[in-house]
Amino acid sequence: MKKAKSLLCRGQGTADCDESFYLWACCFFMEFNRVIGFQLELVAETLSSDTFSYILQIIFKFHEEIKGFSARMAHKMKLWAKRLHFAVKAYREMLENLALMQISKDTKIKNISGVIQNIIFYQQEYRELPTILLKQFSRTIFTKSYLTDLVECTHLYIKMLDAYTKSNTLIVQQTKKIAKKKRKPVK
Repeated sequence: MKKAKSLLCRGQGTADCDESFYLWACCFFMEFNRVIGFQLELVAETLSSDTFSYILQIIFKFHEEIKGFSARMAHKMKLWAKRLHFAVKAYREMLENLALMQISKDTKIKNISGVIQNIIFYQQEYRELPTILLKQFSRTIFTKSYLTDLVECTHLYIKMLDAYTKSNTLIVQQTKKIAKKKRKPVK
């Protein structure tokens, strides 16, 4: 996984290769590991804050690509929607594995999970991701399976956030809007 990611980041992949291959492999191996009995050492590289950040960047990149096309380019929008689906599936699988880490009996694994959860629950980009993607959903562009995966991902994120806030205090920073002062008319 590390080699695949480094090739993609440096742009040394083939012309028809993009991040969707990495996302598919990431999703497949994490799901396989989760189903056969979770072993952190097999997916430790993938379950890191750097990978969460990388997948978040990919999701926003694909989201922006979809927004950039007009309705006349529906075939290109669908291609980017398929790539976005891979990214959402990989993100959901990472959340599934993170949830397993949190209920582990090993305190080392719980601590690692806690560090990653601090990041994904405190940073605004992670918190806004589900709502942004749900607002963007369009039946003409996205498939029903994408919507299913997105709703499951959102449900898992909210469930994990709820469990996290029961055991920790969550401080959410809100941006304040500064009201403009009205000028008095000059007489």
